Amino acid sequence: MSERYKSVNQISEMTGIDRRTIKKKIADIPIHSKAGRAELYDMFTVAPRLFASETPESTDKKLKAEQLRYEQARADKMQIEVEQKRGQLVAIHQVAEFITRQFGNVRSRILSIPSRCAKDLSIESDPALVRERLEQETREALAELTADQIYEEMQDAERMADNTTEGATESAEATAETEPS
Repeated sequence: MSERYKSVNQISEMTGIDRRTIKKKIADIPIHSKAGRAELYDMFTVAPRLFASETPESTDKKLKAEQLRYEQARADKMQIEVEQKRGQLVAIHQVAEFITRQFGNVRSRILSIPSRCAKDLSIESDPALVRERLEQETREALAELTADQIYEEMQDAERMADNTTEGATESAEATAETEPS
Protein backbone atom coordinates (compact mmCIF):
# COMPACT_ATOMS: atom_id res chain seq x y z
CA MET A 1 0.00 0.00 0.00
CA SER A 2 1.19 3.49 -0.74
CA GLU A 3 2.62 5.89 1.87
CA ARG A 4 -0.32 8.10 1.09
CA TYR A 5 -2.82 5.95 3.05
CA LYS A 6 -2.41 5.55 6.81
CA SER A 7 -4.36 4.12 9.75
CA VAL A 8 -5.27 6.24 12.77
CA ASN A 9 -2.51 4.49 14.78
CA GLN A 10 0.08 5.27 12.10
CA ILE A 11 -1.07 8.89 11.88
CA SER A 12 -0.82 9.15 15.67
CA GLU A 13 2.73 7.76 15.65
CA MET A 14 3.77 10.15 12.87
CA THR A 15 2.21 13.31 14.32
CA GLY A 16 2.27 12.72 18.06
CA ILE A 17 -1.44 13.55 18.23
CA ASP A 18 -3.60 11.30 20.39
CA ARG A 19 -5.67 8.72 18.49
CA ARG A 20 -8.92 9.98 20.02
CA THR A 21 -8.19 13.54 18.91
CA ILE A 22 -7.45 12.32 15.40
CA LYS A 23 -10.70 10.31 15.33
CA LYS A 24 -12.68 13.39 16.37
CA LYS A 25 -11.08 15.65 13.79
CA ILE A 26 -11.48 13.21 10.89
CA ALA A 27 -14.86 11.77 11.86
CA ASP A 28 -16.52 13.07 8.69
CA ILE A 29 -13.69 12.06 6.32
CA PRO A 30 -14.53 8.86 4.44
CA ILE A 31 -12.35 5.79 4.90
CA HIS A 32 -10.25 5.13 1.77
CA SER A 33 -9.78 1.40 2.35
CA LYS A 34 -9.14 -1.25 4.95
CA ALA A 35 -6.02 -3.28 5.67
CA GLY A 36 -7.19 -6.07 7.95
CA ARG A 37 -9.01 -4.35 10.79
CA ALA A 38 -7.26 -1.00 10.26
CA GLU A 39 -9.15 1.73 8.46
CA LEU A 40 -6.90 3.67 6.09
CA TYR A 41 -7.32 7.37 5.37
CA ASP A 42 -5.93 9.52 2.60
CA MET A 43 -3.17 11.67 4.16
CA PHE A 44 -3.78 14.43 1.60
CA THR A 45 -7.26 14.82 3.12
CA VAL A 46 -6.37 14.12 6.76
CA ALA A 47 -3.26 16.30 7.18
CA PRO A 48 -4.89 19.68 6.51
CA ARG A 49 -7.68 18.81 8.93
CA LEU A 50 -5.27 17.82 11.70
CA PHE A 51 -3.06 20.88 11.43
CA ALA A 52 -5.57 23.55 10.50
CA SER A 53 -6.19 26.17 13.15
CA GLU A 54 -9.70 26.84 14.32
CA THR A 55 -11.86 29.08 12.21
CA PRO A 56 -12.87 32.49 13.55
CA GLU A 57 -16.51 31.36 13.57
CA SER A 58 -15.81 28.39 15.84
CA THR A 59 -13.68 30.57 18.11
CA ASP A 60 -16.51 33.14 18.31
CA LYS A 61 -19.01 30.40 19.19
CA LYS A 62 -16.74 29.08 21.93
CA LEU A 63 -16.16 32.57 23.31
CA LYS A 64 -19.88 33.35 23.36
CA ALA A 65 -20.64 30.03 25.05
CA GLU A 66 -18.00 30.71 27.69
CA GLN A 67 -19.31 34.25 28.26
CA LEU A 68 -22.83 32.89 28.63
CA ARG A 69 -21.63 30.28 31.14
CA TYR A 70 -19.79 32.98 33.09
CA GLU A 71 -22.84 35.29 33.17
CA GLN A 72 -25.04 32.42 34.31
CA ALA A 73 -22.61 31.63 37.15
CA ARG A 74 -22.59 35.31 38.20
CA ALA A 75 -26.40 35.42 38.15
CA ASP A 76 -26.56 32.26 40.26
CA LYS A 77 -24.11 33.72 42.76
CA MET A 78 -26.09 36.97 43.00
CA GLN A 79 -29.32 35.01 43.48
CA ILE A 80 -27.77 33.10 46.38
CA GLU A 81 -26.58 36.34 47.98
CA VAL A 82 -30.06 37.89 47.66
CA GLU A 83 -31.69 34.82 49.21
CA GLN A 84 -29.18 34.90 52.08
CA LYS A 85 -29.91 38.58 52.76
CA ARG A 86 -33.66 37.95 52.72
CA GLY A 87 -33.21 35.10 55.19
CA GLN A 88 -34.49 32.55 52.70
CA LEU A 89 -31.17 30.72 52.59
CA VAL A 90 -29.23 29.59 55.64
CA ALA A 91 -25.71 28.23 55.77
CA ILE A 92 -25.56 24.48 56.37
CA HIS A 93 -23.30 24.87 59.39
CA GLN A 94 -25.95 27.04 61.08
CA VAL A 95 -28.60 24.40 60.49
CA ALA A 96 -26.25 21.66 61.74
CA GLU A 97 -25.45 23.62 64.91
CA PHE A 98 -29.13 24.27 65.55
CA ILE A 99 -30.13 20.63 65.07
CA THR A 100 -27.26 19.47 67.25
CA ARG A 101 -28.46 21.77 70.04
CA GLN A 102 -32.04 20.55 69.64
CA PHE A 103 -31.10 16.89 69.75
CA GLY A 104 -28.89 17.60 72.75
CA ASN A 105 -31.83 19.21 74.55
CA VAL A 106 -34.15 16.30 73.77
CA ARG A 107 -31.49 13.76 74.72
CA SER A 108 -30.96 15.43 78.11
CA ARG A 109 -34.68 15.67 78.63
CA ILE A 110 -35.21 11.97 77.90
CA LEU A 111 -32.23 10.91 80.01
CA SER A 112 -33.54 12.94 82.95
CA ILE A 113 -36.93 11.16 83.02
CA PRO A 114 -35.82 8.38 85.37
CA SER A 115 -34.31 10.75 87.94
CA ARG A 116 -37.30 13.12 87.81
CA CYS A 117 -39.88 10.35 88.13
CA ALA A 118 -38.09 7.84 90.34
CA LYS A 119 -39.27 9.21 93.70
CA ASP A 120 -42.92 9.60 92.66
CA LEU A 121 -43.08 6.29 90.83
CA SER A 122 -41.33 4.30 93.55
CA ILE A 123 -44.39 4.57 95.79
CA GLU A 124 -46.86 3.91 92.97
CA SER A 125 -48.17 0.34 92.89
CA ASP A 126 -50.52 0.67 89.91
CA PRO A 127 -48.63 -0.19 86.67
CA ALA A 128 -51.16 1.76 84.59
CA LEU A 129 -50.40 4.98 86.47
CA VAL A 130 -46.63 4.37 86.19
CA ARG A 131 -47.01 3.81 82.45
CA GLU A 132 -49.19 6.93 82.07
CA ARG A 133 -46.67 9.12 83.93
CA LEU A 134 -43.73 7.80 81.85
CA GLU A 135 -45.66 8.39 78.63
CA GLN A 136 -46.49 11.94 79.72
CA GLU A 137 -42.84 12.69 80.50
CA THR A 138 -41.72 11.19 77.19
CA ARG A 139 -44.31 13.20 75.23
CA GLU A 140 -43.15 16.40 76.93
CA ALA A 141 -39.54 15.62 76.07
CA LEU A 142 -40.40 14.87 72.45
CA ALA A 143 -42.56 18.00 72.19
CA GLU A 144 -39.30 19.92 71.97
CA LEU A 145 -38.84 18.48 68.51
CA THR A 146 -42.07 19.84 67.04
CA ALA A 147 -41.58 21.76 63.84
CA ASP A 148 -43.35 24.89 65.09
CA GLN A 149 -41.11 25.26 68.10
CA ILE A 150 -37.94 24.60 66.09
CA TYR A 151 -39.03 27.13 63.45
CA GLU A 152 -39.74 29.75 66.11
CA GLU A 153 -36.39 29.15 67.78
CA MET A 154 -34.58 29.44 64.43
CA GLN A 155 -36.34 32.74 63.77
CA ASP A 156 -35.40 33.97 67.26
CA ALA A 157 -31.77 33.01 66.65
CA GLU A 158 -31.80 34.83 63.28
CA ARG A 159 -33.33 37.94 64.88
CA MET A 160 -30.68 37.91 67.57
CA ALA A 161 -27.93 37.57 64.95
CA ASP A 162 -29.46 40.42 62.90
CA ASN A 163 -29.77 42.63 66.00
CA THR A 164 -26.16 41.94 66.92
CA THR A 165 -25.02 42.85 63.41
CA GLU A 166 -27.22 45.96 63.31
CA GLY A 167 -26.04 47.03 66.77
CA ALA A 168 -22.41 46.75 65.71
CA THR A 169 -23.13 48.75 62.55
CA GLU A 170 -25.03 51.45 64.47
CA SER A 171 -22.30 51.75 67.09
CA ALA A 172 -19.66 52.06 64.36
CA GLU A 173 -21.75 54.76 62.65
CA ALA A 174 -22.26 56.62 65.96
CA THR A 175 -18.53 56.49 66.65
CA ALA A 176 -17.81 57.82 63.17
CA GLU A 177 -20.27 60.70 63.68
CA THR A 178 -18.81 61.77 67.04
CA GLU A 179 -15.19 61.73 65.91
CA PRO A 180 -13.94 65.12 64.70
CA SER A 181 -12.83 65.29 61.09
